[in-house]
Amino acid sequence: MTFLNPGLLIAGALAAALPIIIHILMRRRRKPVPWAAMRFLQEAYRKQRKRLKLEQLLLLAARCLIVLLIGAALARPLLGGDTPLADGGARTVWILLDDSLTSATDAGDGSDFERHTQRATEIIEGLDGAAGDRVGLIVLSTPARAIVDPPSTDLDAVRTIIEELEPTDAEADLPGGAAIVNAAMADASGDSAVAVLSGFRSGSLGEDNDTSAMPSGGIGVTLAASNPVSASVTNLAVQEVRPLRDLIATGATSGPEPVLVGLRRYGPSDGPRRVELVVRLGTGDDAAEIGRREFVWPAERDTIEETVRADLALGLRALGRGGRTPPRRVVLSVELEAPGDGIASDNTSRRVLELRDRIAAAVIGPRRFGSRPSIEEFEPADWLRLALSPDPDDRAGIELTTLDPNSVDQARLAGMDAVWVTTPGSLTANGWAALASVARRGALVVICPDADEPVQLWTDQASAAFGQSMPTVAREAEDAETPLTLRPPERDSAGVLDQLAGELADLLTPVGVTRRVAIDPGESEPILVFPDGAPALVAFAPTTSNTAQSTGSGQSTDGIGFVLISSFAIDLAWTDLPAKPLVVPLVQELTRQGAGRAGASGAMVAGTPLPADPRSTGIEPAGETRRVGPDGIARHAGVWRVLDERGGERALLVYNPETEASDTSPTAKDDAAARLSRLFPTTGLVRWFENERGETQAGDALGADLREPLTLGLLLTLLAFVLAESALSRVASHATREAAA
Repeated sequence: MTFLNPGLLIAGALAAALPIIIHILMRRRRKPVPWAAMRFLQEAYRKQRKRLKLEQLLLLAARCLIVLLIGAALARPLLGGDTPLADGGARTVWILLDDSLTSATDAGDGSDFERHTQRATEIIEGLDGAAGDRVGLIVLSTPARAIVDPPSTDLDAVRTIIEELEPTDAEADLPGGAAIVNAAMADASGDSAVAVLSGFRSGSLGEDNDTSAMPSGGIGVTLAASNPVSASVTNLAVQEVRPLRDLIATGATSGPEPVLVGLRRYGPSDGPRRVELVVRLGTGDDAAEIGRREFVWPAERDTIEETVRADLALGLRALGRGGRTPPRRVVLSVELEAPGDGIASDNTSRRVLELRDRIAAAVIGPRRFGSRPSIEEFEPADWLRLALSPDPDDRAGIELTTLDPNSVDQARLAGMDAVWVTTPGSLTANGWAALASVARRGALVVICPDADEPVQLWTDQASAAFGQSMPTVAREAEDAETPLTLRPPERDSAGVLDQLAGELADLLTPVGVTRRVAIDPGESEPILVFPDGAPALVAFAPTTSNTAQSTGSGQSTDGIGFVLISSFAIDLAWTDLPAKPLVVPLVQELTRQGAGRAGASGAMVAGTPLPADPRSTGIEPAGETRRVGPDGIARHAGVWRVLDERGGERALLVYNPETEASDTSPTAKDDAAARLSRLFPTTGLVRWFENERGETQAGDALGADLREPLTLGLLLTLLAFVLAESALSRVASHATREAAA
């Protein structure tokens, strides 16, 4: 037996002591006063004493039980059992519908989502709007949101909404759905029910870190849920697409280039499987095939990486046919063709590529006139100019510009793909504003310390310009007793040096740093680190203001821009890097890959918001991308165009399926029940929509509680004790008289 209001039961138990206390208080000692007829009364009392005490005890017990039964009835006791509760008054039913990527799982007999919507329709058909029954609808794709709230008696309208729903490409947010129900039911009264419609596959449950819970109180809540699926379905998903570069100099594109594709299998292995990868290049839905590779997926491996040779030049020629102006941004998509796959939506992943005739780069530092100085006279700007343009006749590479720090403004930085700053202390306030603006428009900005300044006074201006995402940079440089070596971090999520990964460790070994400024990385990403773990080069995305937040993918909420900060200057007094073979490939790769990372938003996942950028007039779908809800969340994979103030394209955004939701493995029924119990602790046992024989019992699940309420029985018992107490009181008072003979 359980109680919906155990507090009232405790209060009733305590109140049951009141008759006993009153009885004790009434037994005060009195001074006897003898009088003549006293002995006759005492004799009569001795004869009736046992009967009188029994009457008093029975009367006291009846009064205590009356108070206790009142508290127990108000506490609403429930006894385990399967006896259905007869319909009694209007009900409110909250439907939590799983419309996540996992719900699209199809084992060959229809998708989980189709079964969820059918079950939701059955629930609505079992309600009576005319009698006051109401239904609320919450969809669980991240973040969970209420579609019908407050609950509506217009059941036909809710049914129509459900019929128009479709699975999204985001993961499920079951705790968020429970939180919405919590808020809606906090002040509710009357009979309520929660119906959770999900297959409870591993991809739907996510991490078990729920903190949401139903509010305690006097609400009688029935919890019903779809039975967890038992069939395991094999599902293949494209998790990652990594081209050679994100920024392509079209003049340097000559032949097929490698595209690395990360793949994962969920569910059971069905043996070696022949599948095919298809690479396309285009703008939105207008894409041309530029590569294809067929291979056999090994039975013993769940995660693999495959490389597809993609002919970018072929795709670019297709985009330029008919005299069309070549775009500045294109979408590289990789599709996995695997017939019979459990989920089709996660078989495609996209990536934005930036296209340039030549990469426009600027070095901010003192300009040189006349002949080139000797190596001993080189300044940081000279080393960078040499590394960025080692061959002046290379017309397919980087177009280099040198800017005086005092003359930097937005007009001079317009059109730049990458900007290197060697004298940040010489920049004006307008210069810092221009740097922040060009970064947020999709350019790379690299900042090195002032080589000749003992104190770095520029850090406050930089922090104000780039927002709270910028790491903290120390003002004073520190000298190392012995040269410090450099190494890549254990995890380079930025990936700007991926092309050097195979030989980067060997190239870094002979490089030493003798002077550095300390960097507190905060949420920035390390690109290079020192042996003590301190960052040597960090990357971050600028935010538009100090209130902007960073997304989990390492991108700012703007989704555009990339800033690198070095702890050492490119100067021989700080490091011998300028004299090492690494300097040219390092500077070149940072420029090319960093600019590509800055202009392309990266791979954002469905279920995250579209970027909010005050410099944009709006964001529109490129092709047949599904619409975005009023909350601004992109829950479907697709391509979006970010528009500038003139209505032109400022950037492309791609949203890929959330492959964390691709796990189609079934969950044990007990585990699903335990999860639901943690989310809805006051509802007691979970009632499943199908019994052990597989028979549907949707009506019983929501029209009755698994536990039989005992309130009515207690009220009848209470009435019986009240009548008994009245009779005992009459008898114990001896107020009756015998009828006349």
